[in-house]
Amino acid sequence: QPGNLQVRQGLAELRAWYIESIRNAFETQDLTQARLLVDQLQESFPRITANEKFQRLDERLVQAETVQAHIQKANDFIQADALIQPEGSNALAEFRAAQALDPDNDQIQLGIQSIADTLLLRAKEHQTKGELEQALAMTSAGLQVINDDPNLLALQKQLQDNKQRQQAIANHLSEANKLYRTGKFVSPKGKSAYDHYHAVLKQDPNNAAAKAGLNKIERQLISKVNFNIHNRTFDQAKRELATVHQYFGNSKAYHKTKLQLALAIEESRPKVQHLVFSETQITSLDIPQAYKLQLGRTLYIGFDYQNFEGKTTLLHAVLMDGTGRMQIVQKPVIINGAAGEHYFDIDL
Repeated sequence: QPGNLQVRQGLAELRAWYIESIRNAFETQDLTQARLLVDQLQESFPRITANEKFQRLDERLVQAETVQAHIQKANDFIQADALIQPEGSNALAEFRAAQALDPDNDQIQLGIQSIADTLLLRAKEHQTKGELEQALAMTSAGLQVINDDPNLLALQKQLQDNKQRQQAIANHLSEANKLYRTGKFVSPKGKSAYDHYHAVLKQDPNNAAAKAGLNKIERQLISKVNFNIHNRTFDQAKRELATVHQYFGNSKAYHKTKLQLALAIEESRPKVQHLVFSETQITSLDIPQAYKLQLGRTLYIGFDYQNFEGKTTLLHAVLMDGTGRMQIVQKPVIINGAAGEHYFDIDL
């Protein structure tokens, strides 16, 4: 009954139902349902394949199915950890293929962002382990995914700055070690081992190599002081000690050496000691000192001495009264050599 209006109206309503159902399936991203409905529509109305609207609808469905297939493959590659490699067979390649068909698809954009975020996380993990080159490689890979990702750009700059800093530190340490070996511990100013080690500590305050290098320099400077103390060249020792203080301040080593120098200087001063007084002539200092003397006209005195310079030295022996205010008698005393014992007498 080709002319039956009721039948024709029913068929029209059925086609409209299919079209509406297909659109609803598209909106809910139920492509399987959409494909089932399209196939049923085509089977029920074979001539509809010549309809331009149907053709556009079918093309849209085919494209959506292709996009979905790329997304599924991308997710499978993510599960296999094939994010950007091997070339042509990886998650990014599949997302890019899907994006070419559907540039505004949120699912695709989120997938690409997830790859970039994963590479960012891996870069940070390498950074934590101190693996600078691997971290930089990960940021570079991430920026190939999203070239303007702010987090990747910020980390890349930080890593590049760290790389430059580490290279500068390595250069300073190398130069410092070379200068140390040639004895240029603290001079020339600005170009010494000391200066290069300090340049390292400005960038890395806890650098163990730089601290060890400075400790070696201090020990070398201290050894120069000790050498001059041993040779009794105390003026030079003082100058060397001033250099230690200039560069290392009031360090423990400085204070210890300063005390050693002061003691050495004190020990080196000319000394008259172990005085012995007697009412009879003295021939040895190994006698007990009498508490009280029964003096006649002569006081006999003996002493030992050390650290005198020259072949002979003139001393003045002065006898004072008990108050220490009045001089009783004075006598010149000549001693020979740098050290020894000497005996003399004073007529009262």
